[in-house]
Amino acid sequence: MGSAMSALSSLAKVRSPASREALTLGVADICTAKPLSEKASPVAGELLLTLAKMTEERVRIALAAKLAGCAWAPHEVIRFLAFDEIGVARHIITKSPCLTETDLLELIAARGPEHRRAIAERPHIAIPVTDALAAHGEPLTLQALAANPSAAISTMTFDICLKAAAETPALRDLLAKRPDFPASLAEGLCLLVSERLRDELITRFDLDRDTLAEAVAETTTAAGREDEDSLAAKLVTEMGASGALNGAFALRALTQGKDVLFDHAIAALCGVTPGEWRTALALSGVRSAALACRAARIDRGVFPTVHRALARAGRVHPVLEGAAMDAAAQIFQLYSIDKARESLRRIGQSG
Repeated sequence: MGSAMSALSSLAKVRSPASREALTLGVADICTAKPLSEKASPVAGELLLTLAKMTEERVRIALAAKLAGCAWAPHEVIRFLAFDEIGVARHIITKSPCLTETDLLELIAARGPEHRRAIAERPHIAIPVTDALAAHGEPLTLQALAANPSAAISTMTFDICLKAAAETPALRDLLAKRPDFPASLAEGLCLLVSERLRDELITRFDLDRDTLAEAVAETTTAAGREDEDSLAAKLVTEMGASGALNGAFALRALTQGKDVLFDHAIAALCGVTPGEWRTALALSGVRSAALACRAARIDRGVFPTVHRALARAGRVHPVLEGAAMDAAAQIFQLYSIDKARESLRRIGQSG
């Protein structure tokens, strides 16, 4: 031990960066050449750790490259380099057999996305590690996990990957190609992948093709509706901010067959949500249409036009006569704008 202290003391006298670099890499060569004796190993490890803490990043990168593949490299030095900046740490994280599962879990918790992605690329990582990585929900890390053929992945982590794949096309393909992808999630993956990959999954998991075709169609329609809703909401918000949102705008959208835009426009004019308006129209079509026209200050004389357009779209009963006509007329005669809005809201919220 005295020789170790003497060597450590002499390190403090090494002022030249070039000399320190040569010494660091020289000790690394000694450590990696062959397993050291039980007595020499801790001394060499302590020397190397002290040197690593004293050297610049360029030298630590070279040191990490030397130690990464060594199965008997000093563990304390390996840990120090693994927690270093990613340029240094990557060599160790992806290759060193000396890192333990505990080391990896501590790295996942303590360091950032780049370190976690490097861990995801490491061969033969176990489920506790992959679960901890997936918990962060980082798309690039999840892609690296899915692309790692030797990574052990739980159903829980596959489910996290599947949810992320909805926004990450590259991840969908990687999941579809994994032989360990769970059958319980196969139908969900089929809704996201290309037709070619879907056919492969149907064959592989013996899925019902007709049922999946219906689900894919429903998902596609819903996604399209969601996009259309978002665009309509944005346009109506902009129109409202500029003062250009009025009954004429809503009526024009309706007569042009732009039902989603009309829904957002009429809902905004009536002070209800698009969902409340749609529910009200479904529950009480003619009455709700009349209430909406009154609340949005659309003239009574225009109501038949509104009714015809909604009827063409199959959203209200096509016949406007008798009791229905009388009820609509009473709304225009007896209801204030505020009362019409409140009545429409109550119907919309009752569903």
